[in-house]
Amino acid sequence: MDSDHRSAAACDLCGLPLTQGRFGLPAPHDNLAFCCPGCSMVYSMLLEAADAPEPAQFSATDLYRRCAAAGVIPTTPADQAHLSKRPHPSAAAPLAPGSKAGVDLDLRVDGMWCPACAWVIEAALSRQAGVLHAACRFATDSLRISYHPAETSPETLIDSVARLGYAAVPRESAARASDRRQAFIRFFICAFLSMNVMMFSIALYSGFFIDLGAEGVASIAGPIAVMASVVYFYGGWPIHRRAWSGLRAGAAGMEALISIGSTSAYGYSLYQWLQGSIHLYFDSVSMLITLVLLGKLIEGHAKRRVQDALTSLFDLAPRKVRLCTAEHPRGRFVSAEQLRSGDRFRVTAMEQIVADGRVAAGSGEVDEAVLTGEARPMAVRPGETVRGGGRLLSGDLVIQATAACQDSLLGQMLTVVSASLDRQTAAEERTDRWLRFFVPLVTALAAGTLIFGLLQGWSTAEALLRAITVLVISCPCALGIAIPLARVAGLALASAKGILVRDFKAFEIMPVVDTVVFDKTGTLTTGRWRLEAVHTTAELDEATAVALAFGLEVDGGTGAASPHPVAREICRQAAERGLAPLPITARRAGGDGISGTWQGRRVRIGSRAFCGLPPATASSSGPRGDGSHVYLTLADTLAATFSFADPLRPGSRSTLKALSQSGCDLHLITGDGVGPARTVAARLGLAHWQAERSPLDKSAYIKDLRQAGGCVAMVGDGVNDAAALDAADLGVALYAGHPLGHEVSDITLMAGDPRQLLTFRRLAAAVHRKIRQNLGWSLAYNLVSIPVAMGGLLSPLVAVCAMLASSLSVTLNTYALVKRRADGFTSEVPPMGDGVIGPQ
Repeated sequence: MDSDHRSAAACDLCGLPLTQGRFGLPAPHDNLAFCCPGCSMVYSMLLEAADAPEPAQFSATDLYRRCAAAGVIPTTPADQAHLSKRPHPSAAAPLAPGSKAGVDLDLRVDGMWCPACAWVIEAALSRQAGVLHAACRFATDSLRISYHPAETSPETLIDSVARLGYAAVPRESAARASDRRQAFIRFFICAFLSMNVMMFSIALYSGFFIDLGAEGVASIAGPIAVMASVVYFYGGWPIHRRAWSGLRAGAAGMEALISIGSTSAYGYSLYQWLQGSIHLYFDSVSMLITLVLLGKLIEGHAKRRVQDALTSLFDLAPRKVRLCTAEHPRGRFVSAEQLRSGDRFRVTAMEQIVADGRVAAGSGEVDEAVLTGEARPMAVRPGETVRGGGRLLSGDLVIQATAACQDSLLGQMLTVVSASLDRQTAAEERTDRWLRFFVPLVTALAAGTLIFGLLQGWSTAEALLRAITVLVISCPCALGIAIPLARVAGLALASAKGILVRDFKAFEIMPVVDTVVFDKTGTLTTGRWRLEAVHTTAELDEATAVALAFGLEVDGGTGAASPHPVAREICRQAAERGLAPLPITARRAGGDGISGTWQGRRVRIGSRAFCGLPPATASSSGPRGDGSHVYLTLADTLAATFSFADPLRPGSRSTLKALSQSGCDLHLITGDGVGPARTVAARLGLAHWQAERSPLDKSAYIKDLRQAGGCVAMVGDGVNDAAALDAADLGVALYAGHPLGHEVSDITLMAGDPRQLLTFRRLAAAVHRKIRQNLGWSLAYNLVSIPVAMGGLLSPLVAVCAMLASSLSVTLNTYALVKRRADGFTSEVPPMGDGVIGPQ
């Protein structure tokens, strides 16, 4: 129906009356009215479609008919009442694990061209029988469905999405999904056959008490042999294949032990069956393989639960961006790979910011919890910077990108986490080396048990069963996964708390750190220096001194200011006073200052050592007190002293107090002057402090502490304190805006909050404890179980159950760490009132 001829109280898409309320669209379509969210979203989709007809013909499109058939838009007033209760997409929740009562299906959806598509998919699936929850994220093309497997299936759900016009495929590879499906079918068939083998075997065992006769034995043993052969060859094929591959590669694992054990029992039983004997162990072979398949299914599910926590971080990588061009000033969705630095893109409420940039237009509230671990909405306005990965809670922004998506902060974080996943720790390398000898050792012990038993006069069956028990009870898998699984869990939990871990060794070192060295500026203080006063000599007036300092801090060639906090504050003050930078030639930046030439005279700004000022001159020429001072010299003579104040970071006091109470020895080292260093140390209660130290001095100080026997963590700036961070046992950086690839720290506190150090200390202790528990249990299990098996105290079936329990215990123990609430790792020390450091 043409919207021009509709009643004002009718929906502009379906034509039904607006009896359930009025739903609309943002400007410039805010004059339209719809009867439910479904109609408004479908209308929005049709507006975005490249081949869409005129709005008056929207109801004649295939998309309209598909959505009506799926129940997304109403055809009757009853449908309208139901759909009007569905939340608007602005209230949509982020993608999250599905209901515990259902099975989760993760899909990648191709063909979505606007956020309304995601809403339509959710709405259609939520009306389908068996679907407990559906969450679709347009920016990442991801769809998670929680469903009841007895009422629907993945194929049905994928087909439902396809009927809407979208292609949905499993997020994991098709081959991997097929392997999981085949593994379940393989287990089900083997379990069914094994139960029948066990029942027939009970009848066969009666032959030990009554005479079954040759015909009776053959009639019972024949079906047992056939069913056990199916289990051995079909069910055991993945085990035998991995075993053979491992043996050829010289890296045999648990599969080799299971394969050797089951093959030995199967071959012996086959021989005995052909001889007409009732001493058959087909039941042991069948149950051995079936139990291994069951254990791997359970373990694989637990592993995926552990990995899901980290997978959700990688799922944040954007795939779409609403690019603003001259042809489409309000934006049109394109692949995120097309975004380049300098391009403009638009973000609306509840959408993810896909790249770092500066707000060009609009305002709103941004939540950067995924980056910093803190759900702290921030108001943003034109001119302010935003970071990729944040979510716009409200408002509408046009952002000028300062980096491509892969180079944004989120992209850098994903790169760092990926590298950390691939890097092995020293403990892991030691475990891997030990595992290379484990399987040959166990095989030798099993062979020794067999030979010893035969020499002692045991029956072949008894000696063989003991050897098989030794093979299947050992558990190299538990040792092999103890550290890798904990690494995945630890990295996921750290990322959720805004802590970026470059090297997993940080989890091993942090619990044993007994000495912590802090930089001052930007670490314990905010690094946002405020210029409090300018003290000049007769050589210059205050305005000329500020303009001269401005000229030194700005690169004349590029116009870019130095990134140092002092430089930013001087530039800000000059701009406020309306001063232009004085022209400087031969400008050179040093470690503690900048020099150049002005009107033929040498000019320098920086520390008093950089400016060549003796202590007496520096202290007597500037103001008294404990503020931070920067000096300006003209022709090697003091011309001006700039006095700054630098507030303490919130949480500095509480962090140092908690570390001190835990037994850590605390130190402060800074390149700043004695006065500011003394004041900060006094306010924070630090007995050990060093002032006026260069980056190399800081590195040497760290090395001295280590040589004295301390396990040292250095907390500072990831770039400016690179030498000291590298010299420490553990380097910790507070994120200050530098490219993450340029930092040398082991971990980065993305929120820039010292209290995150306490969070990581708790988390590292928990992860390290899990690793010790996993390794300790695995070693103790093998040291105890193998001698017990050699002594003949266990049957092969009990042995394989024990082996699976050992491997599963490691997985579930690590899974318990992931299930633990993230708040459990947060410092419970409340923030204290922190003061401001400045001139007294």
